[in-house]
Amino acid sequence: MNAPKRKIQEAALERRRYKRTDIELNARVFFSDDKTYIPTTVHNISEGGAFVELKRKLDPGTPFKIKIELAPGLVWVEAEAEVVYYARASKKEDTTISTVEEMESFVRRGHLKGCGIRFTKLSKKDQKFLHTFVEAIS
Repeated sequence: MNAPKRKIQEAALERRRYKRTDIELNARVFFSDDKTYIPTTVHNISEGGAFVELKRKLDPGTPFKIKIELAPGLVWVEAEAEVVYYARASKKEDTTISTVEEMESFVRRGHLKGCGIRFTKLSKKDQKFLHTFVEAIS
């Protein structure tokens, strides 16, 4: 089995393993040092990963650090992560919308550029915060 196919299968397995919830959260993405970051928005989150809005195209496997604000001014979780996939924004004319679910999907994320990410390292404390947060809002 080749590596890209394995990554797709692993991503599909993650979707079944963790409850994912749609939400908009402030976040910061750090690439090379812990001081310089790109402010961004997380559009859905699970215990295993998230969808992060980014205009910069990143290849699958690209590592970075992310801080996500779960409660404004109170609770941030920090994680090491890697890109699973990059999605470019859909063009309205290229998008088929024939069901309510397809319309919701386009409105929520179809117009966004960003990355599906997998958390690769998360402290026990932040894992617990994230678990409690996702359970509470799901």
